Amino acid sequence: MTLPLVLGECLALDLDPRDLSALRAQLFAPGALNGLLELAAGENMLALLAGRLLDAGLVPPDRPGKPGAQDVLRRHLAAHLARRDTMAAHLREILAVLNGLGIRPLLLKGARSLWEGRPSWRYLRDIDLLVPVDAAHPAQDALAAIGYGPDASLAERPDRHHLAPLYKAGFPGWVEIHRSGGNRYAERLLPTSELLAASAIAEGGGLSVRLLPPAMHLLHAAVHHHVGHGGDARGTVSLKGLYEFASAANGLTEEGKHWVVARSARHPRLAAMLEFWLAAAALLFRLPVETPFSIGDDAAARAEKTFLGDAHSLWKYPGYGDEIRMACAAERLRRSPGGENLVGRQLLRWKVIASMLPTLRRRVRL
Repeated sequence: MTLPLVLGECLALDLDPRDLSALRAQLFAPGALNGLLELAAGENMLALLAGRLLDAGLVPPDRPGKPGAQDVLRRHLAAHLARRDTMAAHLREILAVLNGLGIRPLLLKGARSLWEGRPSWRYLRDIDLLVPVDAAHPAQDALAAIGYGPDASLAERPDRHHLAPLYKAGFPGWVEIHRSGGNRYAERLLPTSELLAASAIAEGGGLSVRLLPPAMHLLHAAVHHHVGHGGDARGTVSLKGLYEFASAANGLTEEGKHWVVARSARHPRLAAMLEFWLAAAALLFRLPVETPFSIGDDAAARAEKTFLGDAHSLWKYPGYGDEIRMACAAERLRRSPGGENLVGRQLLRWKVIASMLPTLRRRVRL
C-alpha cells in the first residue's frame, strides 16, 4: 500500500475500530511511521495526522521516563495550536485596522478557520483577505503603517490576483490582500463578483468580516487547489486540500449538497472537477458519496490512476487530457443546462476549451 493510501486509512472519515489492529501492525513496522510522518509534514498535514494517531492509539506508547513518538506528536500539536493562536491574534489586529477604514474583508480559505476557531487541525501558511478592487491598495498601505511589509527579495508580480505578500516580525506566515478570489484561470469558473454577492457579514469581538456560505466556501477551495494551483494541468491532487474538501463535504447539509451540484453543473469543468474530487475523497478518505452527489466511472478511474497508477509521464502537463475528456463527456454534458441536444453539447465543449485557452497559451510561452 502506498503512503498516500496509508495516510488515507489513518484519516478515514469513518475509521472503524475493528481496523485499528491491522493498521497498528502496519504502522509499527520498521520505518513505516517515520515515512508516514514525513509525508504528512511535506503536505502540511502533520498536526491533523498527529491528532488522529494519538486519539486512535496508532503510535507505540512511550516508555516511563523515556519520551517517544507520543511525546513528539503531543509537542507538535501544542506548537501547531500555539501557532494558530498567534495567527488569530494577528488576524484580529489586521481586521481592526481594515474595519477602521470601513473595509470588511471576505475571509478566504484558512483565514475563516482562524475566525471561527475550527477546525483546529487546519494548518495555514498565510491569511487571505478578499477586498473590493478599489480598497486593495488602501488596505495594503494601512497594514504597512502597522509594520507589515513585503519581502524585498521577492520579485514584483503586479498582474497577480493579490498584492505583494506582507510579513511582520513575530507573525508565522504572511498576509495577502486579494483583488479577486483566484487567478485568471479560476476566475472563469467561479468569478469574484459571485463570491462577493453571496458573502454575508459576520461579527464578533467588535470586528466585522464577510464569510461565504459553507457550500460556496467548499467549492471555492476546490477550484483554488484544482485550477489555481495547477492540479488540473499536472494531474495531481493536494492531499491537504482533498482532506479539507472531504471533511467539509461530509458536513454539508442536504441543501448545501444540492447547491454544490447545481452550481457545478453550470460549467462542464466544474461538474467534472466535483465528481473527480468526490471520487478521490471517497477512495482516499472514505467520504460517503450519496445522492445528490454521484461519481461517474471516468471520475472513479481518474482517481484510481492519480493514487494507484504510474505517475511517470513524458508530458509536462499530463492532467489536461483527463480534464478535457471528463468535462466533454456526453453523459455529463446532458446534465448541464443547455446540454439537452447535440448542438448544446458542442457549445459546452467549446466552453471547456475557451476556459483553458489562457492557461494553454501561458504554458506554451514557458
